[in-house]
Amino acid sequence: MDLYYPPPNPTSSPLHVTLRASIMSPLPKQLRFQIKGSRGTFIKHGLDPQGDFREELARGKRVEDVPGYGVEKEEDWGTVWVAEEERDGAVFRSEVDARRKAVKQDAVARVHSNRRWFPADLLRRIKSEPGNYPALYSNLYDAITSKDPGRLAVKPEEAVQVLRLIELGVRSSREGRVLDV
Repeated sequence: MDLYYPPPNPTSSPLHVTLRASIMSPLPKQLRFQIKGSRGTFIKHGLDPQGDFREELARGKRVEDVPGYGVEKEEDWGTVWVAEEERDGAVFRSEVDARRKAVKQDAVARVHSNRRWFPADLLRRIKSEPGNYPALYSNLYDAITSKDPGRLAVKPEEAVQVLRLIELGVRSSREGRVLDV
């Protein structure tokens, strides 16, 4: 799915967002998110760790009673590179090449992008927030039993907006054209 956003001001470029999903991949560490911009890139691998606790929750344990529930291993944290200023890919690649030569091999990070190895000082690991899917269902239960939809963490109108975007994506694909939102 491709999303097009108008420029926020006359001197900016329009924003083009591409969303792709697939369960078919032979890679041992699945790419979950890749966000690229003119000032940086964020890459995230790995599965949501909440699935690892299904059996314990099915046996009636509460999230609060399961140590480490929803907490990712450090190896699955996201990786971000942020530029101090906007630059194009050619300038970025030349800077990476120059820094790579200046940095000893043992300082090279094991993150690969655009078939280049980045020096460690250009990257930062981002710790993921712990997940808690059961809290969403508890919130739904609370809103229903209290008869107060204002308590919902996800408002009905927000869910409708997401469903509308999905339906527009399907229609756009079927018709082979860009649709206005």
